Amino acid sequence: GLEVPRDDAVSIYGRLSHYFAQANRDSIYSSAIARDISTTPYVINVAGTSRMNYTTLEGGTRYYLGDGYDFGWAAYGGSNLMLIFNGVRNRYEGFDETLYELQDSGSQRGTIFSLGFGLGGGLK
Repeated sequence: GLEVPRDDAVSIYGRLSHYFAQANRDSIYSSAIARDISTTPYVINVAGTSRMNYTTLEGGTRYYLGDGYDFGWAAYGGSNLMLIFNGVRNRYEGFDETLYELQDSGSQRGTIFSLGFGLGGGLK
């Protein structure tokens, strides 16, 4: 991150963060239906893995009370804005794709975009 003082009492800050994908084994389930009606069993349950990663872009202002930005102890408060990009990927394995088709035939990938506003404070 980066924080740049406008003067001794006010600063502007920004931060870019990326959180790498984490996999959750057997965290999602779906049903697979046989492509041919003579296949036994006709419906099976399939476990899947869900992976998510995050990228955040955050910025805002801080107002210092006390000794100010450059030295000493000070309390601060301010406002911030955050943009969050979240990537999601689901993968189902352990079944014969030539015999079965997932019932949830939707996309196995997705992206979530979030926008956040906030107020914060602390001590430095």
